[in-house]
Amino acid sequence: MLIREAILSDYSGIAKVHVDCWLNSYQGVLPKNLLQDLSYREREDLWKKILLNDKVWIVENDDSDIVGFVHGGIKRTSQYEQFQGEIYALHILKDYQNLGLGRMLIRTLLDDLKEHNISSLMISVFEEDTHCTFYENLGAERVDCIDVEFDGQIIKEAVYGWEALTQI
Repeated sequence: MLIREAILSDYSGIAKVHVDCWLNSYQGVLPKNLLQDLSYREREDLWKKILLNDKVWIVENDDSDIVGFVHGGIKRTSQYEQFQGEIYALHILKDYQNLGLGRMLIRTLLDDLKEHNISSLMISVFEEDTHCTFYENLGAERVDCIDVEFDGQIIKEAVYGWEALTQI
């Protein structure tokens, strides 16, 4: 397995992981029609834009296929003043979960955040997401639960945070 910073030409592989993870993880959590409308093409356009402006780290398998990614940086919300950084997205394909790849991707992100003097971190995850325990096992504390609307349906998001990156 190889972890590296994504380049623009990785957009298609990242989009595939993004869509496949949503389809595998959020059945029964997100509205059915929202999941049915997900498309690789739409996500490719999104990731092209993101990769022009942000850092994303990917993990490749031995065949050089992208099997996971993390996207993070400066916190995007004015809420939660105790946190400076944010994990915007972390996805690992189902067949590659529970191998330590999520931890390795987060550590790679942390190294970059530390270089930018960011010393605390937050993430919002769907409350019904079975991966909430992953963040708890990394030492994150639940700090809030908020309502977010997806396609007319209210979904609960749990907000987790680490007030010091050394907690991870």
